[in-house]
Amino acid sequence: MDDKVGIELKRNFSNSQKKKLRGQLEDYADNYDYVIACACGIEDMDGWRELENKFNNRNRGMMDMTEFAFVIKQRENMGSDPDRGGNDGGLLGGGGLL
Repeated sequence: MDDKVGIELKRNFSNSQKKKLRGQLEDYADNYDYVIACACGIEDMDGWRELENKFNNRNRGMMDMTEFAFVIKQRENMGSDPDRGGNDGGLLGGGGLL
């Protein structure tokens, strides 16, 4: 995406992945204008929401210049066409994730 969008995918996001994802998102914030974290199945919803709140709250220092989006792909929808789900515009105003 022309070095503007960083995407991190997690399958069955769990508590053991939370610290690693936090570090990955912080690293992406140094290199990308937009960062998408996408979970395909979630085992630790509290941990996912904690990260979502951390990265979407203001006053994040240098990360304030990066826009984050957190997307959850439900298990029953894995492998399906995202355009069939009635997406609401995406991060960059287009259909799907972007």
